[in-house]
Amino acid sequence: MFRRAVRRGWGAAGVGAWLAVGPVFAPSAVGAQQAIINLPSADQTPRGKQFVMHETQLAGTKPTAWAMTHFYTYGVTDRFELAATLYNLRTPRSDNVTLGLGFKGAQRLFTDRLARREVQLTYGYMLPVSLQGRGVGTWAYSHLSARIPMLETRITAGGGYATRQVLDKDAWTLLGGIEQPLPHHFVLVMEWFSGRHNSSNLIPGLLYHSKNWIFVAGYKFPNDPVERHGLVLELGRFW
Repeated sequence: MFRRAVRRGWGAAGVGAWLAVGPVFAPSAVGAQQAIINLPSADQTPRGKQFVMHETQLAGTKPTAWAMTHFYTYGVTDRFELAATLYNLRTPRSDNVTLGLGFKGAQRLFTDRLARREVQLTYGYMLPVSLQGRGVGTWAYSHLSARIPMLETRITAGGGYATRQVLDKDAWTLLGGIEQPLPHHFVLVMEWFSGRHNSSNLIPGLLYHSKNWIFVAGYKFPNDPVERHGLVLELGRFW
């Protein structure tokens, strides 16, 4: 849930602000998933609803190495939510635990001609504040998404920028996602972040959502071959 979201930011404040303000078959409003896995989803928290998610990543070759992310959202409208995310809880112990506060918004496009394709611009911004004296950073992103006819597959593509308070270094990143609805409330998902940083992974997985609960299981393949592969588990709830 970049989710963890990417959960990244803008190094140059002007560029970051520009991106931040410049997407069972189709999920129901209450079943919105908030993040594909770490990639911010095109779905939004419905007006008046709250959502909380926990994510754990386990290193496949070293079970004692793990990382956690917690995030919370509140739907101000059906197209705008407030968010808080706690980043970089991990073992071995991190010196980069950060609290991010921000928002995610969405704007549907071509609603007259392509309403069933759900073409959408999604944008978001987080202000990450280090809880261990590493200053204040930024994480901003924007992406376009749409559904493929017949299959209802949702394709997402965009980019963003984050500082070291979210990643392990300041970095631009491209991002992409695929969501394929399956029967019985399951969704096949896959996401990718470009670059060489602590979120630059390809993660395929399986998502299940009921009316109020979301469960995700995935496996990450790092872009950098020296980094560890690992299992990704998420649990989220609306109320």
